[in-house]
Amino acid sequence: MNWDALNAVAGLISAGGVMGSLIYLGLQIRGDSRTRRAQTMVEQSGAFRMFLQMLAAQGDLADIYVRGIRDFSALEAAEQPRF
Repeated sequence: MNWDALNAVAGLISAGGVMGSLIYLGLQIRGDSRTRRAQTMVEQSGAFRMFLQMLAAQGDLADIYVRGIRDFSALEAAEQPRF
């Protein structure tokens, strides 16, 4: 085997290593994206749960919220910021 053939084999091996690294990196990025998406969903559902708990604990706020959804302009001036 001459030096040119050995150089070509080494180039193929190194190219395979680079391709393997890029595939691994792509898989890691995909997994991280899924994890971040799931974490965002958990945070959003937690915030919505806290909002519902606040409405359940404060009856007057729940009333303002329901009336504001139906017709925001029908709320009194003091109620509009609470909506």
